Formats: sequence, C-alpha cells, structure tokens
Amino acid sequence: MAGNPSAFRFRPPRNGDKNEVTISGHEHAETTGDNEQDREVQVRVQFEKNPKNRITVPAVLESPHPLVERAARSLSNAKVEDNGILRPRAQKRVDIRVSPGSRDRALRIMDALIKALEARGMPVTLTEDGQSMTRVEVLGETLNFWLDEKLRCEEKRLTLAEERDREKYLFLFRRPGYVYHPTGILRLTIGDFGSLGLRRSWGDSGTGRLEDRLNAFVSGLVKASVRKKAERLERERRERERREEMRRREECARLHREEEARVKALEEHAASWKKSQEIRAYIQAVKEAAVRQQGQIPEGSGLEKWLKWASGQTDRLDPVAKSPPSIPEEDG
Repeated sequence: MAGNPSAFRFRPPRNGDKNEVTISGHEHAETTGDNEQDREVQVRVQFEKNPKNRITVPAVLESPHPLVERAARSLSNAKVEDNGILRPRAQKRVDIRVSPGSRDRALRIMDALIKALEARGMPVTLTEDGQSMTRVEVLGETLNFWLDEKLRCEEKRLTLAEERDREKYLFLFRRPGYVYHPTGILRLTIGDFGSLGLRRSWGDSGTGRLEDRLNAFVSGLVKASVRKKAERLERERRERERREEMRRREECARLHREEEARVKALEEHAASWKKSQEIRAYIQAVKEAAVRQQGQIPEGSGLEKWLKWASGQTDRLDPVAKSPPSIPEEDG
C-alpha cells in the first residue's frame, strides 16, 4: 500500500498462520487523548474497510463456535412467545432474539461475527448474572451486544364477541390493543455506553443485508469502546473532583473547628487571667489591711495560712503564672 504503512498485529491465530496486516491512511474516529490508542483505533477502522478483511457469513452453519452451538441447542427447544419471538429457557446463552423463521440465519451471522471478533483479539463472553448478555472486550472496555428481529406493530382486531362487549362496556376499550409480528429484518445492536451521537444498530435495509454490514458493526464496537472509555474517564475525573471537594470542605470544617476552639481557649484564658488579677488585688488589700491593724502578720497564724493558700489558688487560675502543685499532687 502507498503512504507510510504501520503494522498492526492481531492475536496469534490458532492454525499457526501469520496474521499480520499492513494498513495506511487515516480516518477520523473517536479519540481518547491517548495517542497510541487513537492510532490503534484508526488502524482497526481502516482494517474493517479493507475488502480483503470482509467478514463472510456461510450459507450453512458448520463447526460453530461453542457459544453459538449452545445457542443453537437452546433456540431449537425454545417456546414461541405471543410476539412470535423464541424464548429459550437457558439463562446463560448468546443474546439472540428472533423468530423460528430467522433462527438459522441469525445463528450463522452470530457465528461469523464471534469468530471474527476473537480473531481480532476481541474475546466474547457471557455474563454470569443470569441476564443472558453477550459481552465483548474491545480496547480494554467491555460492551454488550445482541442480535434481534424487528417486529411490526399493528392494532389488534377485535373478535365479534369483543366488538359486542365494546358497545356495552366502552370504558373497557378506551385503549386499543396491539399485536406484534416478526418481520424477518435482523439487526445487531451495541449497548452499555451512554452517549448519544454514535450509531448503535446495523441491520437489514433497502440498501443491503446485515451479512454485508458485519465489518461496519465491528468498527462501531471500536468507536463505542473509545466513547465508553472517554465517558468512564470523565466519570472518574468528576468523582475525583467530588472527593477532593469533600476533602477540602472537611478540611475547612476541621480548621474552622480548631480555630473556634483556639478562640474559645483564648477567651477562657483571658477571663481566667483577669479574674486572677482581681483576686491578687484582693489578697494584697487583705494583707495591707492586716498590717495596718496589727503591724505585722504573725507567722503560723490563720491569716498567713489563708494568704498562702489564696496565692496558690490564684497562681493555678492564672494561665501566665507557673502553677503550684495541687493538694492531691502534694499528697502523692
């Protein structure tokens, strides 16, 4: 090919053949901001556009993939619902929702698709939760997809008895009933990613059949995985920002509580200091009055003991002064 080729190697094939393709050119696709992955997306999209890599659906189902083989058994024993769609009893199965007339075709399409996906390094698995989801891992993201048959909706025709009842009991027939019929139109749909703007379904139309659109569906899976990754990274970014905002608010609240506690302690210390100064002034006044009256304060007198005790209590109250030991400390 012309241009600057870049090689893209899929997983090693089972038959030992070399499985490497060289692709050139560029195509606009979903981007993640990861240059290496964006280049891989471009390579994969171009790979699916190459006619040499066209996914072919065989006319007969031969050597089916184990998942498809299990689905075939399940669908062969399934009951038909009122809408004409098969409802298998098995819980863990490939997600195929078609009528009996479309069953064989749907199995051949799903078999070709699953084999092509796995050859491209996109493993297909089933969910373990009993919801019968078919999942594929693409570029590190997991998407679910299904194959179903489009239904035609029409208003239910009333029987003669229902017509008579409608005339008698009009309130019972305010809303018309509807019936659904399979159309034979098959489609593949991608789920499991939230953004609008990307194509989700590929199916039969006036311009072609689903069998001719499997490569486009694979490209759709690649683009959807990129979009899903971008959405996941954006959710994770918002979650980090939310957690950081919560942490910041909690830190602000903690600092506010600490500041309030410091201010409260300051006010209490100031109040204690002011009270201690008032008590010291009072003790000094008592001492001076005693000296004026008695000339001196006798040693060992009750007044001397009281003055000593009162001074010690004042020092304990004063946050600035060095507090003497309390009486229990002295006793200890």
